[in-house]
Amino acid sequence: MLAELCTGAFLTALAPLCAGAAAVVTAGRRRCAAPDRTLLFHALSTQRLPHVSWVHRDTFARFCARLAGSGLPVSTVSALRGRTGSSGMPVCLCFDDGFEDFHRYAMPALHASMVKATVFPVTGFIGGTGGGDAFAPRRRMDAAQLREISSLGYEIGSHTHSHPDLSRLPDRLLDDELRRSRAVIEELTGAACTAVSFPYGSCTPRVWEHARTAGYTTGVVYGGGPAAPGLHPAAGAYAFDTVDDLWARITGGTAPSIAVARSRVMPHFARGTPLWKFRAHYLVPGR
Repeated sequence: MLAELCTGAFLTALAPLCAGAAAVVTAGRRRCAAPDRTLLFHALSTQRLPHVSWVHRDTFARFCARLAGSGLPVSTVSALRGRTGSSGMPVCLCFDDGFEDFHRYAMPALHASMVKATVFPVTGFIGGTGGGDAFAPRRRMDAAQLREISSLGYEIGSHTHSHPDLSRLPDRLLDDELRRSRAVIEELTGAACTAVSFPYGSCTPRVWEHARTAGYTTGVVYGGGPAAPGLHPAAGAYAFDTVDDLWARITGGTAPSIAVARSRVMPHFARGTPLWKFRAHYLVPGR
């Protein structure tokens, strides 16, 4: 009995280690030595949140300072229009969902480092605390805050109107999500909205074609996506990341990296989110 218990305990400890090692070997090596030049953030906080898609305010501030001192080019997402490959590609800092902590924590760090970012709010949640499909209720920026950051040179892109998995929507609802959010943002800011970030990183050739028809010219895909002009893969940022981890994702190198492996494994969990909060209209026919 004791031997069986010891064997079970050993296997319980060994299995995660083997899975982790396999993830580092298979997902931790950069494809073609190309860095992921776009980093995708969600929430910033000074206190622990009940999920991993957040970064400590101080970690983000130190990362911005390091980026500013590196000499690497930094741009907004729409400035990537027409850019392909990775050679000389600027770094882009993106924030999905439009949480209020961007205004409270990210803006001071970005301003101090003279770095601009692109914010992708969910237009149906502006000024509210709607949780959407992925997060517990959390305060979102209101219209005045979004107008302010737009006037300061930050880009406001679209993260759809209600944060669905676009790949599951029929054409009519897919078009409505993309066009409505773009119209809201342009009316709110007075600036063109040509960049979109796809909820859950869920983008297919059909979704991108509809986005282009709706007027978008650049798209950010969390965790990768189809190879198409205008689409750019984004690596996520998480609670357990250090400044060095974030830096590893935007710099080159081919050695297996735990930081890179995590950024490629984590999006698979995000893509599973709609499965436990499934929407009835995903089943509407007429795709």
